[in-house]
Amino acid sequence: MRIGGGLVAGGETAVCVNDPTLRSKDASVTIEVTADSEAEIDESDETNNALSLTLIVNVTYGVTFEVEGSDYAERTVKSNEVASYTLTVRNTGSDPDSFDLTVANLNGADTVALSQTSVLNLAAGASADVTLNVSDAMAGAYRVNVTATSQGNPGVSDAITTVTAVEVEVITLPGYDTPPTDPDEDGLYEDLNGNGRTDFDDVVQFFNFMEWIEANEPTACFDFNGNGRTDFDDIVQLFGEL
Repeated sequence: MRIGGGLVAGGETAVCVNDPTLRSKDASVTIEVTADSEAEIDESDETNNALSLTLIVNVTYGVTFEVEGSDYAERTVKSNEVASYTLTVRNTGSDPDSFDLTVANLNGADTVALSQTSVLNLAAGASADVTLNVSDAMAGAYRVNVTATSQGNPGVSDAITTVTAVEVEVITLPGYDTPPTDPDEDGLYEDLNGNGRTDFDDVVQFFNFMEWIEANEPTACFDFNGNGRTDFDDIVQLFGEL
């Protein structure tokens, strides 16, 4: 290349050299540049016109991870209803990369499932969607963190948080005016007669309406022994709480 207009004595200029070759990580590239390569200028020293540089190709790794355009999302669902979230992994690095997805089920939700646990061979600048499903039988707030980690450089990661609020709808027992309540807020409805406290009449009504409760109420709210159904042992466990 020729520098238009030349250079004044003592002058300098910058020259950009582009390498069009696609190279792999850690490959070496040697660039040699010679000024006045045709020896058009008379110099006292013609040996100092050449410069040689050896460069090592460096790959950058990066990832952004979002849940529906943010780093946080929440849903409100009923007992055992599934809350679905769309997670987006984007490769912000310079080369294709794969990403591992790990889940932290912080409040012990019954179900936390990803549609896939890794995103493979994602091109630089490209993105991919993954679905996260969360559900639980018990009322409460269930926080789930998901982290996307670069396989090329495990030190590069990003994370999102979801909170799924589960609401449980308990209905009034036949012959009563108010629905059962959960006086100690443990997710189990000890106050079956709805009078605001746990007493012996609650045990009696549990015995009387056990089959009705099994058929009409959210099972998890009256499953005192945690076996996934309403049975006589639940009545025994409630009696033990008096």
